[in-house]
Amino acid sequence: MDNFLLSFLIMMLWSLIFTCMFLGMRKTKILRSKIGISGSILICAILMVRMAIPFDIGIARRVRVYWPWFLKWYKAVKITKYSTIFGDVSVIQIAGVIWGVIAIIRLIQFARLYIMQRNVCHRSILYGSEEYTAVLRKVCEKRNYKRKILLTRSSEITSPICIGIRNSYIVLPERSFSATELEYIFSHEITHLKNHDLCYLMAANLLTCIFWWNPLTHVVRTELEYALEVRCDIAATAGYTKEESLEYLGVILKILAEGRKDNRLLTGNGVGFAKDSFDKVMEERFHAVLDQEPMKGSSKAGFHVWCIGMAGLLVCSYMFIVAPYYDADMGAGQELNSSEMWTTTNEKGEYVLHFWKDGELVEQVVEEDMISTMEAEMGVREE
Repeated sequence: MDNFLLSFLIMMLWSLIFTCMFLGMRKTKILRSKIGISGSILICAILMVRMAIPFDIGIARRVRVYWPWFLKWYKAVKITKYSTIFGDVSVIQIAGVIWGVIAIIRLIQFARLYIMQRNVCHRSILYGSEEYTAVLRKVCEKRNYKRKILLTRSSEITSPICIGIRNSYIVLPERSFSATELEYIFSHEITHLKNHDLCYLMAANLLTCIFWWNPLTHVVRTELEYALEVRCDIAATAGYTKEESLEYLGVILKILAEGRKDNRLLTGNGVGFAKDSFDKVMEERFHAVLDQEPMKGSSKAGFHVWCIGMAGLLVCSYMFIVAPYYDADMGAGQELNSSEMWTTTNEKGEYVLHFWKDGELVEQVVEEDMISTMEAEMGVREE
């Protein structure tokens, strides 16, 4: 429990660092390039890995930190026990139970939403139009996408979306589209599927359910969805002429103009072609399509160096954990100060003696008949 708590603190510190890096890149013009947007998404992926594996993996070294407030906090949440109807428990135990209960509830809600979306896809009418399926086959061949895609339509959405991890669905609203419009829509959604954007989004949703108390996870989840849309637009329109890019954006504007905010499918586990309004995010997507530059050899090499650097930073994040340090200023052979010793009772009913030795907190199980002696002769207090 002690190592987990200390590892958890380091995880929160590194998560904050990766979050600031991700949000910092999200606010720069570098995102108008494919390299820039892929770099920011890589940071987000590393952030999710760091949060998903928070514990010490056996290679970390302890860094002793002498911060009086950290020492008091560590003792208050880890050691001090409080009487409840369930017995003596610590703050960290109470917080862990609350965290777990709410996380389970949110995970159940997440699974329920996913099942509801799949049911909507099953209830939808499968398109039998040869024109629609022919365009879909054409785009799949052009994008070299060989997995099966189920084409459906639903009155519960106003913008085309793709849903599903194992079985992929492209869901269209109940309105007619021309062959050109379908080609742009299918190009966008198939690019999402090729880039595994639904997996990224689902992982972000799961972490949001687990770390529900951390507001940064909600911000990262929203910003990640926007970043995935920008990357998809850049990849889908790569190789387009200026006229084709304008036609692609015109389809988005047309869907926005015909959209209805009061009747659409929840897209928590899916990615859509267009939002309900022309906001800053949509403006960013337009700039990304119109201002993108072709990838050069130097930019590709730089991106590979960036990937190696971020992977190294992830490994370094597991190399150390902080531990509270008490500066007792004890010389060689000097006895322990009894004022810095106290006893508690663990979950098994055993008595545990806590004391500081060489600047580190030591916990030792002692016999019950020794407690009274230590309290009477050494002044050891019970907490």
